[in-house]
Amino acid sequence: MYSSVLQKIGMILFGSLSTCLTLCFVYSIITIIIWFMYTDSVFRPLTDYELYVIQNLGDHGLSSNLLMTRRDILDAEIKFDKYEYNAWLSERISLKRPLGDFRDTDCLTINYTLPKNVSVSIIIAHNLEHPQTLLRTLYSIQRETSSRILREIIIVNDGPSDIELHKIEYKKEKGLIYARITGAKRAKGDVLVFLNAHIEVTKGWLPPLLEPLIKNKKTVTEPVLDTISTENFGYERSEFHDQMGFNWLLERLWFPLDNASISKLPDPYPTPSLEGFAFAIDRKWFWHLGAWDEGFRGNGGDALELSLKAWQCGGRILTATCSRIGFIYKKSEVEVQQAPNKNANKVTRKIEEYIFRRTD
Repeated sequence: MYSSVLQKIGMILFGSLSTCLTLCFVYSIITIIIWFMYTDSVFRPLTDYELYVIQNLGDHGLSSNLLMTRRDILDAEIKFDKYEYNAWLSERISLKRPLGDFRDTDCLTINYTLPKNVSVSIIIAHNLEHPQTLLRTLYSIQRETSSRILREIIIVNDGPSDIELHKIEYKKEKGLIYARITGAKRAKGDVLVFLNAHIEVTKGWLPPLLEPLIKNKKTVTEPVLDTISTENFGYERSEFHDQMGFNWLLERLWFPLDNASISKLPDPYPTPSLEGFAFAIDRKWFWHLGAWDEGFRGNGGDALELSLKAWQCGGRILTATCSRIGFIYKKSEVEVQQAPNKNANKVTRKIEEYIFRRTD
């Protein structure tokens, strides 16, 4: 009796048994599709990297300041110690925050002539970078770079990572310079652009770096590096142009721009040494120079080595004033690049041996 009643109820709700089974099958398929849409594997759901984003916070490069609870302050301090910048605040700024146009007025009327077939490989090597900050780097590149020019972005992670991306990854740390070399070996573009992982490119950043390379392949170009505050992520535009050199201790020195270069602005101007955090170089010429010494573990001496090789092989280094990139200056990176002879890896000895070997 009861079974007949249940059968009648089932017929009313679902129709025949075959109809019921069909509905269950369709429901299962839809559930599986939704699951795969929101996971990168069956066992690991995708992380919502914009979970804490506050609308319009930090847009256009404005500094950000928020009221914080004691728990927020403790969390922010822990992350600052780990990443060397305010990662807690970075999690609350949109991954796709818009930035203003920070170029000089004279740059806005320049039309750059680039061959239609030129291609660029961007190489980003990092070690335990903060996920939201790295993603903001990538989104800024995607937004401000022509897809016609950009062939690929190669991300090389030196050691364990806090973020899941399609990238080259080592289980053990081998050094950021080794990671850059690994990325360069995989690259297929005509031009290699090396970038740090905690930057944001701005409008029109790439063509000014490429045009001098097209005219003279023995050229290394670097942008003007503006500052993104480690505290509030405000974009601070650099108002002055200068040239970087070094003394006999290989310590970096900054000099006012010479009068001849000032008179030609906004044309790129020559500089004795690369800063090393962001630059472009012809891929074939990079390998002709021998890339870097693979014994370099981290930053410190790599920029100087490449600068010396460029000089001794008849090349030049130019700062493209119409290319601007916002950069988060980590204290550890700045210190080791400022005085590479104080690097624990003893890179200066290798550089000195290289200098004397080539000049004897």
